[in-house]
Amino acid sequence: MNEITFPYPVLGNGDDYSDSAFQAVVDIDLDGEEDDQKLKIAYRFNLSNQEIRRKIDEKNASYALEIVCVDSFFRSVLLVPEEGDHYLPIGDLYGRLNIQPLVIATGSVKAFSSTDFNEEYEGHRFQIEPGDMLAIDDMVVRYIEFLHLNFESLVRITTSQDVDPLEYGFDTENDLLTINMGEKFREIWNAYHIQQEFAPLLAMSVYKDCLVAALEAISTSDSDGDAEQWRWARALNTKLAQLNISVPENPDFTALNRVAQQLVQNLGVRRLSKNA
Repeated sequence: MNEITFPYPVLGNGDDYSDSAFQAVVDIDLDGEEDDQKLKIAYRFNLSNQEIRRKIDEKNASYALEIVCVDSFFRSVLLVPEEGDHYLPIGDLYGRLNIQPLVIATGSVKAFSSTDFNEEYEGHRFQIEPGDMLAIDDMVVRYIEFLHLNFESLVRITTSQDVDPLEYGFDTENDLLTINMGEKFREIWNAYHIQQEFAPLLAMSVYKDCLVAALEAISTSDSDGDAEQWRWARALNTKLAQLNISVPENPDFTALNRVAQQLVQNLGVRRLSKNA
């Protein structure tokens, strides 16, 4: 775990505590019938520090799981009991899934202290506010494509010196469909694509354009079957069949654009319409 500097001791972050421990066991699997599968996250926390446990008992702190799936713009912080299961719709997740076990403050603590602080903090008291982190364990990382292969998990993003700084392009002739971004555009992407208010707009632009390029590659190579050699193309054809979406023969840009818009609706238009 990379150490992060906090203005107060955090259990599990370096050596802020002498003997206390905080650990979490997290198991991830698919659950349910094939047409209604969910991602099951089973967890169990082990916390030996009595002062932090007391804050949990007093409802001033809680065990938590921060769940982030960058590729699908998903982020959630769950306040959870010491042990249990949580279920997420599998359709909301693809690519790399990060699960960060935490203990976070849910109330203000005016003078937090522990008999297990290391020598640097011994005898000190700290003001803790809601949202502050009290304990952290190693991040659990899983790749959803190994559980539930889909087209989106086969898209990767790179920074390219060959693309103008504020532009992006696509490479369709590999197993992974690649979005090549100019340096400045990649900075913008990194800054905004996990923010809930901006994610749908990016999905409707970058991912939609990516899908237009992918659909064009498939439609122009269908006659000789070249597209089937690429993993992303096989996955995209499967996705189209699942959604009962058909691509017309010899499609023009308008037809390809319409199909691409249908494919990104859940990431773009529908999310915006819920908040309208």
